[in-house]
Amino acid sequence: MTTRPRLEHPPRSIPPVRRWLARFVALFALSLAAAVAFEQLWPQLLITESRLGSLLHFAAFLLRTFEFHLGLAALVAVLAALLLRAR
Repeated sequence: MTTRPRLEHPPRSIPPVRRWLARFVALFALSLAAAVAFEQLWPQLLITESRLGSLLHFAAFLLRTFEFHLGLAALVAVLAALLLRAR
């Protein structure tokens, strides 16, 4: 009894554009998570005299204001990641 040789498929290479998009989506998701963590952890009633503190407080206020939009952006990132994973 002879055995048939196994057909080995060559490994699929990921196109460079798809790899770049996957890295971009991952970086976007990480930065979105960091922004949400920042706006949740920054105190709302912080009184400061420094310009940097005021700018950070304003950034946290803007992130809290547009939290719904950040959620929509996260949904788009998840859908993009799923589409990039599809074959």
